[in-house]
Amino acid sequence: GGRFTWRVALLGLVLGLGGAGIVARLAYIQVLHHDRYQALAQEEHFDKEEIRSTRGAILDRNGFPLATSLDVWDLYIDRRAWVQSPGVARDVATKLTTYLAMQPTAVQPGVPLNADALANSFTDPNADPIQLLASGLEYNIGHDIEGLGLIGVTMAGANKRFYPEGDIGSALLGFLGRDHKGLAGLEADLDSMLSGTPGAL
Repeated sequence: GGRFTWRVALLGLVLGLGGAGIVARLAYIQVLHHDRYQALAQEEHFDKEEIRSTRGAILDRNGFPLATSLDVWDLYIDRRAWVQSPGVARDVATKLTTYLAMQPTAVQPGVPLNADALANSFTDPNADPIQLLASGLEYNIGHDIEGLGLIGVTMAGANKRFYPEGDIGSALLGFLGRDHKGLAGLEADLDSMLSGTPGAL
């Protein structure tokens, strides 16, 4: 009887210490470090990409546009959508390469235009979950891609600079860099006025 009671007491002590340890750990995570773990969870489930606003037009004294912005599309992918379905990723890559080949200049550096290579990049476990695949896709191309409703693909409205008179007055008007910031001329001098306020995706 005494040995049995001693074993039961030891088992109760071990279970009690284990339970107290679990409660202490939960208090540590949920109370003392709540904000830190909440931030980590947010980073795991959400990502934020800045989306530039429509850049203002530069007009001549008669109101004719010397520099204006055209509606285009930026194409983002989310690799997390294909973690359990690499076959879907391959299907998406095959459809996308058809459209991206229509405007290869919009494709970001390092993004392959071969369907197999693109599909392999989609399922790369070491790559960032969200990636900008193409920037400045012509409106019709982007609209057609959006109409496909591809899993893991997000189309974001954007704009690109257009100079109706071509190179005429380019020394005065200036030009934009890849980040759509003015680098010279009026585009640079009036950048804060023309650039607007960016949004987020």
